[in-house]
Amino acid sequence: MSNGQKLLVSMTKPPSHLEASHPVSVGQTRAWQQEYKDGFYGDQDYPGKYVVNVQIHGDAAIMGQGVSQETTLMSHLPHFNIGGAIHLIVNNQLGFTTPWHCSRGTRYCSDIAKVISAPVLHVNGECPEE
Repeated sequence: MSNGQKLLVSMTKPPSHLEASHPVSVGQTRAWQQEYKDGFYGDQDYPGKYVVNVQIHGDAAIMGQGVSQETTLMSHLPHFNIGGAIHLIVNNQLGFTTPWHCSRGTRYCSDIAKVISAPVLHVNGECPEE
């Protein structure tokens, strides 16, 4: 980094069930926060000053079997709160063999974020400048 400090990046190995990486990543973040005295483990009122959770998903991994929805809903509970997570979702339609309108009740796989009123930005990968 420009100030001479190091940036540690930790990656979760992809499991056979892709949606399982969501709670595992959140648990790893919580453990790192405890290690670095971030948030509730330190003197801050809110976690996320030193440790931030960033996840990269395909559409099937975020809308899979409900594990991501459960993890997202638990994010506001005191002992599950990690200060939020940044999710980069590639809606590549590879994980599902059915059209989007037959595979879920919402238009976008990112609509899971609506349950906690999280902001969502949509970008067209074919024309990102638009």
